[in-house]
Amino acid sequence: MKGFIMNRKCLNKNCNNFLSANERSDKKFCSNKCRLEFHGMGVNNFRNLNPNSKINTRQIGFISEMKVAIDLSFKGYEVFNSLYNASCDIIIMRDGKTQRVEVKTGFIKCGKLRTGGIKPDAHDILAIYDVANDKIIYSPDLSSE
Repeated sequence: MKGFIMNRKCLNKNCNNFLSANERSDKKFCSNKCRLEFHGMGVNNFRNLNPNSKINTRQIGFISEMKVAIDLSFKGYEVFNSLYNASCDIIIMRDGKTQRVEVKTGFIKCGKLRTGGIKPDAHDILAIYDVANDKIIYSPDLSSE
C-alpha cells in the first residue's frame, strides 16, 4: 500500500496509541486532543481556556484591539480605530505625533508567546495581547510612558 506506514506511534509522549495502517503517511497524532496537548494547546489556546465560548477568531481579534485601545487611552494617547480593513489597526496621537499600531492576539505555545504573521513595515508600534495572561506587550516598550 503506497503512502501508508505500519505501526507508527502517536507523537504525543503522553499517549501510547498507534496510528492505524489506514492513516495517511504524514499524520502524526492519533487525535486532535493529542495534537493540541503536544503543541501546548496550539493556536486555539483561547478556545481551550474558554471551552464554552462561542466567539469566532474575528471577534477574538476585535477584543484584542479594544483591550489595546483602552490601555493606550489610559496611557494618555488619543486613539483612533479603523472601522474597516485598513493598513493598521489603530492610529494613536500624543503631543502632535502620530503612530500606527498593529495589534496581534498572542498565545503561549511551547513556553513562548506566538502570534500570526507580522509585517515589519506596517506599524510603528506592535501590540500583542496575551489572552491567557490578559496582558499587553508593546514593541517598542511603552511601559515607561
